[in-house]
Amino acid sequence: MTKNFEIADVKPGDVIIGRDWWETHKGVAPVAHTWIVLQNCYDDVRKVGYVDVYVLYSQSQLEKTYSFNYDTFERYQRMMEWSLQHVS
Repeated sequence: MTKNFEIADVKPGDVIIGRDWWETHKGVAPVAHTWIVLQNCYDDVRKVGYVDVYVLYSQSQLEKTYSFNYDTFERYQRMMEWSLQHVS
């Protein structure tokens, strides 16, 4: 697992895991999201990179596809602890 990584370097099939703590009425509980990278693209015309991921939430049965640009993820990286697992 890689802790410090650039979102521009992820590849399809890589797994990104975000961890945080959630305040509940029963105390503090861990929160984890598993993001499976579907594609990583860079638009040369707009000069914007974006990543499509399939998100699995460990605390619920919720699953969804999500797309975000590199700048958005950099904001997420400051709010949660992230790790990256490259697929061989």
